[in-house]
Amino acid sequence: MAEADAWLAVGRVLGAFGIRGELKTEPWSTPEASVLNSARRWRFTLPDGMAFGPDKHRLLAALPFALPAELVVAATRRQGDAIIVGLAEPLSREQAEAMKGLEIQVSRADFPPPAEDEFYHADLVGCAVVNRGGVRLGTVAEVDDHGVQALLRLDNDILIPFVAAHVLTIDPVAREIVVDWEADWL
Repeated sequence: MAEADAWLAVGRVLGAFGIRGELKTEPWSTPEASVLNSARRWRFTLPDGMAFGPDKHRLLAALPFALPAELVVAATRRQGDAIIVGLAEPLSREQAEAMKGLEIQVSRADFPPPAEDEFYHADLVGCAVVNRGGVRLGTVAEVDDHGVQALLRLDNDILIPFVAAHVLTIDPVAREIVVDWEADWL
């Protein structure tokens, strides 16, 4: 499993909502299933793409706090595909607008437990991957999900479709995934 105190990216700030300093956010899952609805401690950071350049300096100058920043959420509500957020320490509309583009992270400990035979992608990262013959193929570096099916991307760039036909067993305690896959398959 992923470390309980690990911060996982789950969405981004789209901008201010209304005149009271609420935030309009975009969850990276469906709004009704998002952990943003229940987690009350959020961490705001710069996304990777904004690490350099004029956008970073504009953003940092307008923020009312240093990044990364952990803030407490007072209330959330859904608005179409977005989640509207009121923070425990209210922001001005201008401060909320300055947060546009920030990545939202939530502690792994705030995620609900997955159902049986379900796994969070973050919990698969770091698992050893072996085939039926016991040959170690690598370690899960990330799980790519582009809509059709997820792919296990191993640390040696092997890609394995994350489907029942290829992923035979997942043992989160032993941190091992057994697959029907060969090392020389492209």
